[in-house]
Amino acid sequence: MPAARRDRKREEAIKYGRQLLEHKGGSFTTDDWKAYRHKLSLESAVELVSVATVYRWYKDSKSPWTAFLAACQAHRARRERANKCSEQELIGHVQTAAKLHLDETGRAELSTHSYDNVRASHPDLGLRSSSAIRKHLGPWPVACARAGVQSPDQKGPRRFTPAECIAALKRAKAGTGGMLTMQSYAEFVVELSESGLAEDMPDLGALVDEFGSWEAALHFADVEQSTAVHPQSLWEASEAREIARRCELLLRRHYGREFDREGYELLCSKIRRPMPPFEHLMWLLQQ
Repeated sequence: MPAARRDRKREEAIKYGRQLLEHKGGSFTTDDWKAYRHKLSLESAVELVSVATVYRWYKDSKSPWTAFLAACQAHRARRERANKCSEQELIGHVQTAAKLHLDETGRAELSTHSYDNVRASHPDLGLRSSSAIRKHLGPWPVACARAGVQSPDQKGPRRFTPAECIAALKRAKAGTGGMLTMQSYAEFVVELSESGLAEDMPDLGALVDEFGSWEAALHFADVEQSTAVHPQSLWEASEAREIARRCELLLRRHYGREFDREGYELLCSKIRRPMPPFEHLMWLLQQ
């Protein structure tokens, strides 16, 4: 498994592990994980890693499963600390970002776009996202006013359309080369900002708000690296076979019907993760 994919699977496992911790009250066993993994595969087509894979990840620890639980608990603690951030702390985040933005670009005005670029460039500072700032302090101009920071003269942050978000991701992919990560996207936008060419580039928060997650944004924009893909889709042929297999299983088990367009579209309406259009799926299955 490529390193990037392995890292994504580990992050996904820790995220769902945190959710299971909350459900189980602070801990869970390998049997709990197996049951949760089976439940997710049936209800949402999410395929979590096996217990054996978790043990391989933490094989250098004296107790691999305990090490995995610790990683999940740490993730949970970080979220809890973030959610408890006071308004005064959030105001401090805006002020810190404004100072860095002024030092790095010479511009005093701080937009949501600029704020999130600073946040992505300085992950060690632990700044909350602009979405979180707006949620707790009010519209962006109001949040900036409370922090004593200049904001662009506008009613609120620009709303990018899905098409504009996809175009921005494709532009970043072409401009960076290699796998497009959140970090490389943010760095690419910062480079464009320095040349005054980032007007049509949404920040990371806007992309996640639009598509639900970074991974979903990549799927919708067709910018993930892949082989043997449909011209208008970046699902691989191997992924299509697995999707078809799981959909066929779900349709037979829960609806008593065969796999066809109508059945597939029924499942797509209930599954939250991005799914290829039926025509793309059929094309890939023939490869």
